[in-house]
Amino acid sequence: MSDTSTLTAAKKNARNRIRTARLARTTADLHVDNVAILAHLTALIRAINATRAAAYMPEVTEPGGADFADNLTGILSELWIPKSLPNRQLAWGRYSGADSVERGTFEILEPTTPSHSSDILHDLDLIIVPALGITPGGRRLGQGAGYYDRALAGVDTPTVAILFDTEVNSAIPFEPHDATCNWIVTPEGTKQVT
Repeated sequence: MSDTSTLTAAKKNARNRIRTARLARTTADLHVDNVAILAHLTALIRAINATRAAAYMPEVTEPGGADFADNLTGILSELWIPKSLPNRQLAWGRYSGADSVERGTFEILEPTTPSHSSDILHDLDLIIVPALGITPGGRRLGQGAGYYDRALAGVDTPTVAILFDTEVNSAIPFEPHDATCNWIVTPEGTKQVT
């Protein structure tokens, strides 16, 4: 088996393991961890004076929880969320509540009126990126389609990944094109990595 095939298999196995662990978490554990994540993320947003940010719309079992965007709108003046386009590209629309999103590609909540390409990411103060796992050095394991790796290429805006504590692990497999995050936020706290 080639090194590329071995790495691809390792990433697939890590994704499956993390997805299974997320599905096994109790509602109570998710709530406690999401409250802690939001508190640490809020402190980071205030510490860097971020007012305009991009984020994703987590599912119930993902870090941040289903009310993540609503919580962020109480902290930020602008929140931009992605819509998946063909060719694994993202477009961005401003989040303004439940009426501004609908189920889209992959059944993920997406903006009903995306108005910007990923070029908008250059103008924001912070990008909150989804991750299934991350190394302590900030190398991110995403869902596998490469949308965020493409969107973040050449963008200098600071990035933060939010995860559950066990998902930060030096054994997380990564490739050179996998995005590196500046901060990692977990229920335990915030770590700056670059």
